Amino acid sequence: MKSNTAKRSVSAIFIILLTLPTLIPDTPIMTVYMTVVAVIGVYEIMKCVGTARPAVLIPSVAAALTVPLCRYNFIKAEGLSDGHVLLLIIVFTDMLLAFYLMSLCIFMPDRYDIEKNGFAAFMLIYILAGFQSAVMISEMNAYLVPLIFLAAWGTDVFAWFIGKLFGKHKLAPVVSPNKSVEGAVGGVFGNVFFFCAYALVLIIFFKGVQVKFGALIILAVITSVISQLGDLLLSLVKRKFGIKDFSNIIPGHGGILDRFDSVIPVSLFIFMLYTVIDSLKVFII
Repeated sequence: MKSNTAKRSVSAIFIILLTLPTLIPDTPIMTVYMTVVAVIGVYEIMKCVGTARPAVLIPSVAAALTVPLCRYNFIKAEGLSDGHVLLLIIVFTDMLLAFYLMSLCIFMPDRYDIEKNGFAAFMLIYILAGFQSAVMISEMNAYLVPLIFLAAWGTDVFAWFIGKLFGKHKLAPVVSPNKSVEGAVGGVFGNVFFFCAYALVLIIFFKGVQVKFGALIILAVITSVISQLGDLLLSLVKRKFGIKDFSNIIPGHGGILDRFDSVIPVSLFIFMLYTVIDSLKVFII
């Protein structure tokens, strides 16, 4: 047990150190990082579902390799912001790929099952949209990028710690027996702490950045809940397909999707909030 904890700790530190350079604005580091993560994540989910055949895997990986395009708004549309145009492009591309995966079941029903391919298509859209959103967020407002990782991993750390100390009531025993209600609540409070600490860093070291703490705390609570739901969602997928981890690429943690399961929905939510609702500009200018 101690050996596994030490392994997880070392791997977590390594991931954090690997992630830190992505926070540097006006560089392609975030794009490269998320592209690699997306490619591996797509492969992991296809292998998990059992659809990792060339006709499915090749176009799916190719779709992941388009993540760098999220850095550039190469199409202008009257009346639409850059974020809205990119959103439309990405939704169209991801939906087209999903349509292709399900169409395989029409012409090769003996090789492709509509339930597996349909679920793979849904997961593909979900995973790609999450990593694509992270890249677009980094281009639109670099101040928001740390919030993605704080919400995903900060919540996880506090939930684990509080759950170990005070956890008594199971949160989702069928999906993840070790998670507790107390841990989940601790994760929310931990995320509020991390968001406020980050806001203070912005105020102290970056002139001109304004923060409205009320809105920030609300965002911290919502993203923490979303982060934990994202974790549980992929835990449910693993349980459904009878695997413990998506892969063993990260010692002590499993696969890319095991570690980035919360990053995906948090990125999606922050991107949608920033571009569609435009409300994040209320507290970060």
